[in-house]
Amino acid sequence: MWRYSVRWGLRHQPCPGDEELGSQDVPAGEQCPAPLRALWRPGSGYAICLDFFQGEIKRWPPERKGAVRQKRLEKYLQKHAPLFFQELLERELNGNADYYQGRTHLRRRL
Repeated sequence: MWRYSVRWGLRHQPCPGDEELGSQDVPAGEQCPAPLRALWRPGSGYAICLDFFQGEIKRWPPERKGAVRQKRLEKYLQKHAPLFFQELLERELNGNADYYQGRTHLRRRL
């Protein structure tokens, strides 16, 4: 399925009304439906957009996110500070335990 929509297209300017004027799902390969084309006006700031559905988005479990974050940290520290690797790794893991266990998406800066 494809989704056609008429959305505000000028990111540098605030939208004067609704962000999206309308949308409609159509079978893949179909043209934009006439009711949506009628909503669009040249120079209005709105654009006809086409979104492709790839199916359901698969999310990583928190444990997997945490493992990848920790592995990336280890790789970074090995490259940039190999002499202080163990000390910096322990400090970062203790200071941001939730982040490196995948329980939060925000990393606190030390």
